[in-house]
Amino acid sequence: AGVGEELFFRGVLQRLFIKIFKNPWAGILVTAFIFSAIHLQFYGFIPRFILGILLGLLYWYSGSLWPSIIAHFVYDAFAVVMIWFNPALAEQDSVTVSLGNQTLLAAISLTLVIIMVILMKKRSTNSYEAVYARDKIDDSNPFA
Repeated sequence: AGVGEELFFRGVLQRLFIKIFKNPWAGILVTAFIFSAIHLQFYGFIPRFILGILLGLLYWYSGSLWPSIIAHFVYDAFAVVMIWFNPALAEQDSVTVSLGNQTLLAAISLTLVIIMVILMKKRSTNSYEAVYARDKIDDSNPFA
């Protein structure tokens, strides 16, 4: 799933939406929204939307699909391994982690993600102008 979804969502849709909006953030957010919505899981919408944003940022700042493909694969593999060792995690009604632990894990995760995005942004040389200048954008046709 990681390869196919990343090729479609980041490699095609995200590039298209960034080109249409002429803004990387707008393209990343719209693509992440569609990525989450297409999975048709109401309770997982927000976490999957955030994952879509992170994968979009990873692609944008790295300039390559490979980091987002690898991250998507690792995320999916981690979920499969966790469910293999604890099948109750697959049930939507099961709550196996206490609220205090969830808050702590969420805070740690948020901190690490913020640090990762800041470091990626500092090291990135990508800009809208640099990436799309060679495409010679025709404003009358966003699909050109």
